[in-house]
This record gives sequence, C-alpha cells and structure tokens, in this order.
Amino acid sequence: MNQNLVQINDNYGAVSDENGSIKVISKENSDCELKDILIRENELENLSLKLNTAKKELSSNKIDTIFGEILNTLIVAGEIVLYVGLNSTLPTAALITVMALFYIPTKGMTLVLGGSRIGRYIKRKKLNATIRDLDEKIPQLEKFLTDMKEKAKYNVECATINESKLASHISNAYRDLSVYMQSYVNEEPKEVKVLSLTRK
Repeated sequence: MNQNLVQINDNYGAVSDENGSIKVISKENSDCELKDILIRENELENLSLKLNTAKKELSSNKIDTIFGEILNTLIVAGEIVLYVGLNSTLPTAALITVMALFYIPTKGMTLVLGGSRIGRYIKRKKLNATIRDLDEKIPQLEKFLTDMKEKAKYNVECATINESKLASHISNAYRDLSVYMQSYVNEEPKEVKVLSLTRK
C-alpha cells in the first residue's frame, strides 16, 4: 500500500509503501496528480483485501453450516436413541427430563461453536452481497485507474527498492533525478512536498 509520496514537482516523485519499499514515479502531463493515482491504487488494494476477507469468511461460514447440520443430526439421533431406549423403563416426566438434559447442553454447544442456522444464513446473504458488490467495483476501479495512468503517461522509473538494498539504489535515484531535471531544465523549480497517502 502506498504510504508516503515525496513529490519533487508535479510530474516526478518517489513513493514508499508499508514495507519501506520505494518506487521512483513520473508522469508526462498534468491530466491528473500523482497523488490521485497513488490513492486510487490504495483504494484498489483495499477493495481486493476486503474481497479476499469476505471470501474467507464465506468459506468459514460454509464449514460452520456443515458442522452445525451434522451436530443437529446427531442431536436428533441422540434424542431418538434416548426415547427408544428409555421409553419403556422410565416414567414420562423422567424421560422428558433426561431428554431435555441431553438436548439443552448439546444444542448450546452447537450454537456456541457454529452459531444458529438463521445467523449463518443472514451472514451468508450479507457476505454474498458484499462479494457481488466488490466483484463489480474492482473491475470498474481497475479500468478507471488504467485510463488515468494512460492519460497521464504514468511510469515507474525505478523498480521497487527494499530497505536492505536502499543504499545501493540511492545513487541510482539521484542519477535518475538528475537526468529528469536536465530533461526539464525550463521547468520552474517547485518546493518538494511530502504527502501522506493513508489515514493515520
């Protein structure tokens, strides 16, 4: 995720991510800001993370549903066994008490471990709606971001650099900056800006 942008001027800068990796970026025209492109990249990454989380939760919900149904079947089978086995030996009131003493804790365990059938159903409906919504939003945002980058002629000048390799790449970044500045000699120098791209 893009975290901080050091913007040399409107068309050139460096961006760091949460792992400390740094990319030197540029664009050729002023159709959009570097910051806007990077924020859209963050939005896309967030939506992808939400989609993966929703899919994992849906898979977990499916397992909970299967587990819950198996336990419910075992409870019903246990109740039948108790009734058939104890019907002739215990009075009706005692039989009902024994069956209740079996049913209540096992049903409680089912609810604690897997939730209620209605709860799982509601959660599944919400997760499916979320996944459908994200499946629509992500391609739209990807297309918007691609168009934005094409219009601005956005480039990653220097590939991702991690902190362990940073020292060897600083000179390359300075060289790239020097080449860039020589290419844009007529451009007015601007104050370097450092922008945060994520909420603190």
